Amino acid sequence: MNNLLLKSYLRCKRKAWLDLWGKKSLKTWSAQQSIHLITEFSNFNKFTDGDLFKGRKACEKGVKGVIGIKIRDKLKNDLKIEINPSLLIRTNGDSIWGKYKYLPAVSKLGRRTTREHQLDLALCSIFIERFQKAKIEYGLVISSQNNKIYTEKIFINKKLRE
Repeated sequence: MNNLLLKSYLRCKRKAWLDLWGKKSLKTWSAQQSIHLITEFSNFNKFTDGDLFKGRKACEKGVKGVIGIKIRDKLKNDLKIEINPSLLIRTNGDSIWGKYKYLPAVSKLGRRTTREHQLDLALCSIFIERFQKAKIEYGLVISSQNNKIYTEKIFINKKLRE
C-alpha cells in the first residue's frame, strides 16, 4: 500500500482497485493530471528558490527542497507502506542529519484544502518522523494564484494521525 493508492481510494474505491489490479496499458492520461503536475513542479521550484533536488542524498546534504524520495516502513505488523512525499521542505530542528529537519508539503490547484490533502500530509508525516527521527508538528499546502505562492499550515494533531 502507498499514499498514492490511499488518495485514489478517497476519490473512488473503484479507481483504487483499477490502479492496483487494472491493466496499465488501458490507463488513460487526462489533461487535468498534466496541468496538476506542471503546476506542482512550478510551485515547488518557486517556493524553494530553485534549490530542489532528488533523493536521500539531498536530505543528507541539507538542500531546501527534496522531491522523488521513497520511504518504506510498516504501519502495523503486517501492513507495509511506501510513501512518496510530493516535497520535503527543510526547517530548523534536530534530526539524524544535524540542526535541520524536513516537513512534508503538497500542492493544490483549487482554493480549498481537502481531506485528501490533510490525510496525505498526516500519513507522510508519520513515516518521515520515523525516517529522520524528529517530531513533525505540521505540513504545508502550497498553491499559487496570480503568480504568487501561498502556503497554508496544516497542524498534524492526534485525531488526524489516527
